[in-house]
Amino acid sequence: MSWIGSGIPIAKYSNIKGWLPCRQHASRSYIIQAWIKKSIEVEIGEILTARGLTLAAAESCTGGLVSHRITNVPGSSVYFVGGVVSYANAVKIALVGVRPQTLEMHGAVSRETVIEMARGVRVALKADIGSLSAGLPDRAVGLPKNRWA
Repeated sequence: MSWIGSGIPIAKYSNIKGWLPCRQHASRSYIIQAWIKKSIEVEIGEILTARGLTLAAAESCTGGLVSHRITNVPGSSVYFVGGVVSYANAVKIALVGVRPQTLEMHGAVSRETVIEMARGVRVALKADIGSLSAGLPDRAVGLPKNRWA
């Protein structure tokens, strides 16, 4: 799963083998991918706690699962401020600040849209980092299983 975040590139703070280097985009958003033995929610919590940073999540196809997994970690209230499940485009526009033009031109599962969602949830919930999960379900015809934006 890819994690797209807006704010601070937390992957550079990890010393665990398996983290790919962050790739910075012009929008100052970052992509983090992890193949680690420790659960990603535990690792993210440790990094955020060590750095005194907060996290907000915008979710689409995961329907709140990311927020659920993060809040299952004891002490997550120190760094997790909240999340928004923005499954419908109207919610993406109203609650996380995605521009209607972005959705029209690029679609709901595009790099442009998810960057706006991550930035929007960070600003709306006043967090240091905005994370995003979006994608297409594996049952979508003609698409590879678990294709995440």
